[in-house]
Amino acid sequence: MAGFRSYVWDPLLIACQIVFMQSQFYVLLCLYLMVFTAMAHTQPTLSHLLSSKLVSNWHQGWPIVFSYSLSILSGAFSLRYAVRRSKQCMDFTITMFLIHLVLCWVTRGFPSTWQWWLISVVSATSTVFLGEWLCMRMEVSDIPVAGVTPSKRSNTR
Repeated sequence: MAGFRSYVWDPLLIACQIVFMQSQFYVLLCLYLMVFTAMAHTQPTLSHLLSSKLVSNWHQGWPIVFSYSLSILSGAFSLRYAVRRSKQCMDFTITMFLIHLVLCWVTRGFPSTWQWWLISVVSATSTVFLGEWLCMRMEVSDIPVAGVTPSKRSNTR
């Protein structure tokens, strides 16, 4: 069925997009954690990334909160460039955070603090909304046609 915005299911593309989104999430989250833990004069560890216990202590948790806040922006821009469809932003974001939940659960136990859940839900929700907004802006932008110059509006007042 050929038509406007026809969608072909491509499992390799979807897997590559998931790997890209997960990779950018962890690489940039680690970079942000390195910067913010250096500002807090603490040594960054894997626990900062995967443990839910550190978030409840403000002295150790504020770098994590700020890192997740910045990961919202980077995740949304990654959705815009990797996924490019506003309809799929929620799918890829929820997949990214579910993989993160499973990884946290396997390595450090099930996240039991309400602060970890709050940060994760707010981060996922904000990433979805910002990513959808960026993708919608891209979807509704003008499509340039080669050889045609845009007409200038005339002021007819």
